[in-house]
Amino acid sequence: MPKILDNQTTVASDTTIVSRPENEGVVKIGQVVKDSPADRAGLKLEDQLVEIGGVHIDDPEKVSQQTESYAGKKVSV
Repeated sequence: MPKILDNQTTVASDTTIVSRPENEGVVKIGQVVKDSPADRAGLKLEDQLVEIGGVHIDDPEKVSQQTESYAGKKVSV
C-alpha cells in the first residue's frame, strides 16, 4: 500500500495505522484488509489501539515494534 500521509504506517500489509497531530498519543486503525489476521481478530476502521502484548501504544512506531516481536504468534490487543 502506498504511503499517503506522513503519519501513516502500514503493519503486516493488512492494516494501516494513523496517528493525527490533533490526537497526539492516540493511534487508530486506518484500514483493515478483508480476511487478514487483523480482520479475523475483529479490528475495525477507527478502532483505537491502546495496548499490544501489554505495551501501551501511543505512537505508530510502537505498533511496528510490537507486531514485529509477535510475528506469527497470537497476542492480546
